[in-house]
Amino acid sequence: MFARDDCLQLIEDTRTKLLAIINNQAGWNKKYNRSGIHISSKKSTYFEGKMFKATMEFDAPFDKVAKTVAPSPPELQKEWNKNITSVECIKYIDEEVIVVRTVTPKAGLISSRECIDLGMLRFEDDGETAIFVYISVEYPGYPITDGLVRAKNFPCGAIFRKIDAARSHMTYIWNMSYEGSVPVSVLESGMPYGMYNTMLGLQKYIAKDYPSTNTKRCVLL
Repeated sequence: MFARDDCLQLIEDTRTKLLAIINNQAGWNKKYNRSGIHISSKKSTYFEGKMFKATMEFDAPFDKVAKTVAPSPPELQKEWNKNITSVECIKYIDEEVIVVRTVTPKAGLISSRECIDLGMLRFEDDGETAIFVYISVEYPGYPITDGLVRAKNFPCGAIFRKIDAARSHMTYIWNMSYEGSVPVSVLESGMPYGMYNTMLGLQKYIAKDYPSTNTKRCVLL
């Protein structure tokens, strides 16, 4: 599986699937709307559960936002995402594509989750769009860690679009099966707020460099 060409083909296939999810506007149900962050959900076609979508705008260039969400090195994501406790870059496949292990904290009865993902951040040739995509993989030498649950990411990621030189729009998709013994309905009940809280952390982090960010703007897409 981890031949370079196989990885590159998988990430291209995942990119295509993620864009299909983003471009299909049908069936999304509004769940949360605050501080310019709009959260919605619909049934995933990849597992027995829901996927979640966040849309929001930033008073910051699209490339700045993209490189914050998917930084290099990936460990820098911890600076804004307080819902992860560990990020480890396992392998660079090429200058765009990497294998990353991420661990999330325990929350009440919900055990810590770990994911091993093949990921990519790509800036498109139009100069106005970037795409961040990731999907879970099994990587040699990385069995499930004792005490953690191995979650599975299906096509996930974000698209960043330039509005103008100083403003951008982001659509982010979570399409993850949490696995484990906790009922899916219990896990999903907290997902809208969990996603909102994660995106709020991103919004505040970017606003430190671009303080004109309007946290009252509402984006209903």
